[in-house]
Amino acid sequence: MCAIGIGVSGKCGVPEDGTWSGLAVATDEISVRADIDDAGFVVVDQLLAAAPAARSRRFDAGAYVDHLGLAPDGISADRWTNTHMLRDLYVEQRLPTHEEALLTPLLDDLSRVRVH
Repeated sequence: MCAIGIGVSGKCGVPEDGTWSGLAVATDEISVRADIDDAGFVVVDQLLAAAPAARSRRFDAGAYVDHLGLAPDGISADRWTNTHMLRDLYVEQRLPTHEEALLTPLLDDLSRVRVH
């Protein structure tokens, strides 16, 4: 949904005119993700604020740990897909992971998309 990034405005291209206000009540599944870096957390926060029922797609501790080849020491399954856990891991590691690094799994996800 956000191809603009944060840029100069400090926003993720979320229109201030309420254009995205329908996201909050959307009935379709909305998936969000961004680069795993400081700017990416801002982008995802803004999108989740506009669409609270949205779910993150490969913007979680599991994707980060897999990409970096880290051991998932003591992480419970419910926290594994939690963006808060991702923030904690990112603060510890400070190793950005950009979209292109996860291109293969993201494309695999698209090949499994169900059309209703």
